[in-house]
Amino acid sequence: MLDDRAIRYRDLGRREDALAAAQQSRAFRCELAEVEPEYQQTLDISFDLLSDAYARLGRFEEAVIVKEEGLKIRRDPWSLIELSTYYKRIGRFDDAVERAEEAVAIDLQRAEVQPRHLTLLMASLDHLSATYREVGRLDEALVLAAEVVAIHRDFADSHPGHHCHRCGQSARQDNHAK
Repeated sequence: MLDDRAIRYRDLGRREDALAAAQQSRAFRCELAEVEPEYQQTLDISFDLLSDAYARLGRFEEAVIVKEEGLKIRRDPWSLIELSTYYKRIGRFDDAVERAEEAVAIDLQRAEVQPRHLTLLMASLDHLSATYREVGRLDEALVLAAEVVAIHRDFADSHPGHHCHRCGQSARQDNHAK
C-alpha cells in the first residue's frame, strides 16, 4: 500500500511526497522483515522506490547509498544499471563502469540459459557501451555497440514476428535491409 502511494505520487510529479512514502515503505518493510523473515525478499522493492525518489529529486548521493544497500539483498542487472547511472551523476565513473560490467556479466549468464533474456542483455550492453563512451573508452564502446547490433539482428532473424519494445521498428527494418 505504501509502495503504491509512493508510485502514485511519483507519477503525479509530487516528488517530495513520493520520497516520504518511499521512506515509510522502507521503514515498514524493514520492521516487517525483522518479525517475519519471509518478507526479507520483498525489501528490495522499497529500496528501489526510495533510491528512485532520491534520484528524481537530484539527490544522487543518497540514491547511491540506498541502491547499494538494496543490492546487498538482491543483485539484479537493472538495479546495477541504475546504480551505474547514479554513480555517473556524482562523478564516480570507475564505479559506474564496474557496475555496468557486472550487469552485463549477469545478463550474459542468463541469456545463455534462457534466450528470452537477450533483450535484457542488449539493454545492459547498450548501457555499458554508453558508459564506456562517456569515460572516453571509445574503442570499447564501438565494439559493444556493434555487438548489440549483431545480437539485435540475430534476435530479429530468429523471432520474425516478435516486436522488441527496446528495438522498436528497427528490428524489422534491420531484418529487411539484409
